[in-house]
Amino acid sequence: MANINTVKFLAPLFLIILITIIVLTNISYRKVTQEVVSQGKSNSTILGNISANSSLPVYVVGSQQLLKSINNAFISVGLSPPVMSISIQQLQQTPNDSIIIVDWNYVNSSIVKSDSSNIIILNLSSNIVNELSMLIRRGDLVTIFANATYSKVAEFLLGYAWARASNEVAMIDFPDSNPYFFSIPLVPLNSQEAVLFVAKWVRPGGFIIGPVYLSQFPEFYINLLLGLGQQGNAGISGNDPLDPCYAAYENFTSGNSPTATATKENYTFFWAAPEFGSTFPQYGIPGYSDGNGTFYWDTCIEVPHGIYTSLSVSSMVINNVIGYESYLESPTMYNNSGREEQQTSAIDYYYGYQMYEKGNNNAFIIEPGGNLYGTSWFPAPTSETSGYSISIALGSGLPTVSVGITVPIGSEHIGGSANPMKTINVGGTMVYIDNITWVFNFEGSSVSGKAFSNEFLDNTPPTIILPNFSPTSYSIKNYSVTFNVDFSNYALTCYIPRARTTPLFTYESIWTNVNWYLVIVPQSSSLANVTGVTGLFLSSQWPNSYVSGVSSGSNYPDWNYSSCTG
Repeated sequence: MANINTVKFLAPLFLIILITIIVLTNISYRKVTQEVVSQGKSNSTILGNISANSSLPVYVVGSQQLLKSINNAFISVGLSPPVMSISIQQLQQTPNDSIIIVDWNYVNSSIVKSDSSNIIILNLSSNIVNELSMLIRRGDLVTIFANATYSKVAEFLLGYAWARASNEVAMIDFPDSNPYFFSIPLVPLNSQEAVLFVAKWVRPGGFIIGPVYLSQFPEFYINLLLGLGQQGNAGISGNDPLDPCYAAYENFTSGNSPTATATKENYTFFWAAPEFGSTFPQYGIPGYSDGNGTFYWDTCIEVPHGIYTSLSVSSMVINNVIGYESYLESPTMYNNSGREEQQTSAIDYYYGYQMYEKGNNNAFIIEPGGNLYGTSWFPAPTSETSGYSISIALGSGLPTVSVGITVPIGSEHIGGSANPMKTINVGGTMVYIDNITWVFNFEGSSVSGKAFSNEFLDNTPPTIILPNFSPTSYSIKNYSVTFNVDFSNYALTCYIPRARTTPLFTYESIWTNVNWYLVIVPQSSSLANVTGVTGLFLSSQWPNSYVSGVSSGSNYPDWNYSSCTG
């Protein structure tokens, strides 16, 4: 019997995902339940120059109701591509580079071996899995339409099918099976809303996978017609600040099309924006948009595969932890005398150590010092600046890439703290586990149609401690480690000065809490495979949005906002 390897994924609120890989081709998935909070706006769709009579067909294995819903989604944005119903047996008859949508209900019985109240067991030797692998191998965009109960299973299935298609064989101890090595973005979803999980192989080793709501699918379709990575000029207007993750990825891959994971020699680059289906990843992920403006965020990391052992302490490093956030002020907010006030960003290793102490993970991250602003944590605090840059030194001998930020008007104040913080003894040395926080104060700046942006970086490098790692018995134990990257934006969306008394104003806070989860599979005493997952602590009251929460109000609750327009 093969070894049993268990990985725990901790998600927000009451959500815990447990994936258990068991013998041969059976995969067990614990069902997911979740409770989430919030309210929503739909994302705008970018039509580019795509004509309404585009002839690229969409092939659907599913019900007539699903076909009708897909057609309606296209019609709502002025498109009418052929949406054609086919059977599972006809999949191989479709041309290469097709767009395929498969309704989970039509393949469930062929893939699910058992479905108890807690565990779903998949048959990965099913012909359906072979079909999906074949479609991915020949370049198709393959999509599974599933409700929240089976969304994680569908997402895993596509990841496995790609791994089989691209022959990404894992060096994990599965003597009785044919294992595959891959990562998937585990994204908590609105339990009431079905979703499309899209997957496409970007050769040679890249993979795009992620959730797309049905209303967003036409935008994804448009992107394919424009050509992956050829999206044009849309995105943040005004300053068009460049997302540092996009710049780092371009440097790491020499300009390859954006994917969530890229490996070069013994380094892997993990990037959130492609996981969350960002149409224009050079500007980040459009997390939330309303009449006041649009909030963008992004995060990425680069991880070398080396394991280092000294004084009986084994560790790995993360070369770079990078974050980016931006708020694009709308003309409406500007006309209401609104003001961009403050952004807060954080890299929270302290949270990861708490998960380690609770037994949810078996590794944790440390820092060598308690205050490294300006030496390893960037930007450094300053009383006033009109702009700054961060320099990202990537592995594998690549040149350093520098990305600058310019305040669109006036200046900003940057503050920093490392709290909460904990000191522990590792191998006889006192080290720090901290929550690195930046506070960016714009102090009431306002420019119509301009973006207020900030970026941040930890290149200490942060160190992953692998407790009880044995260089002589390295295959016995796999490791998991987690930490958070957090973002928030606070703006006064309407501001009414009043003589000799307190002004009236409305405010809006938007925040996103992102969880990085890494799985480390030692291959030798000095080398490991690493997979990376970004999970988003989502609020489902805002469907089609990628934020954890939004709150708004005024300093006078009885005010009816009559002086504010829009």
